[in-house]
Amino acid sequence: MTESKTTQQTMAHVRQDKHGQFIIHSLQGHLEGVATLASDFASTFGSTDWAHLAGLWHDIGKYSTAFQHRIKTLSGFDPEAHLESKPGRVDHSTAGA
Repeated sequence: MTESKTTQQTMAHVRQDKHGQFIIHSLQGHLEGVATLASDFASTFGSTDWAHLAGLWHDIGKYSTAFQHRIKTLSGFDPEAHLESKPGRVDHSTAGA
């Protein structure tokens, strides 16, 4: 999914295409998509509600300011972000766990 560029947008993933245009997968769209897939997969064993919730929560930590700063900085999406040193790993998994 391609969305307009705004530094206020919450991102799950961002990359540049061969023309230098940013391709953004919004965090909301990512979480909703995973929730739908998980729910569909879990229908075979009667756990659609639990799987849907797990899908919604699996990357909830990506809403953190630290993660959003990291993804926007490393991708080059936010040209005004200055790297004094390369940002390290940001824990986004614990929140969803």
